[in-house]
Amino acid sequence: MTTPTLNRRPKTRHFVPALMLLAGTAAFGGIASDVTHHGPLAQADRMIAPFFHAHATPWLVLPASACSGLGDFRFLIPLALAVGIWLIRRRQWRALASWTAGLLGIIVICGALKSFFAIPRPSRFTLYTFGTGDGYTFPSGHTMGAVITSGLLVLLWMHLKPRAPAHRLAAGALTGLLGLLVAASLMYIGVHYLTDVLAALALSLAWLGILRWMLPPSPWSQPRRPA
Repeated sequence: MTTPTLNRRPKTRHFVPALMLLAGTAAFGGIASDVTHHGPLAQADRMIAPFFHAHATPWLVLPASACSGLGDFRFLIPLALAVGIWLIRRRQWRALASWTAGLLGIIVICGALKSFFAIPRPSRFTLYTFGTGDGYTFPSGHTMGAVITSGLLVLLWMHLKPRAPAHRLAAGALTGLLGLLVAASLMYIGVHYLTDVLAALALSLAWLGILRWMLPPSPWSQPRRPA
């Protein structure tokens, strides 16, 4: 008969968030330096935008625009309120604080960096417009919104109930795939450069590392094999 044993792995509890934070910060620093000094990535921006514009088709522009909306605050705010109310009803105060801080961080981090770098949004090859007062483009707020919100949902899912390691990896992979899909959609419709979405993905990884430290997964119990 097997008895459950608790696999806490105390040494890895802080290692994974630290690795995410360091990797994301380093990647963003490299991208920001490239943009500032007009490096290879910044030069690629000027070639990718006209390529997508030349090969765009109406039947792909519409779903790409809809996909990019997954990072729009008109979608995220109702979701944030619904999840927040659910956490209040369950009296999950730590989870609620992490959820709130994580979403507010998107606004603060993205807004501060957009103002600092002050890179104009693409206009010549844009297939979709956000309206008047489009503002700056680096980093992509829509990409950060989609990745961080979905990543926070995964962290809540792992924190409120123990999950098998394989399920954790699968959920994390789905978050990454969603981020890539939103990033590709934003580039396809011409509202963001490659460097914008890459910087947003890097920042999202770093911020989710901090949030994972704030909201660690519940320990997973594994059956102990009989001697």
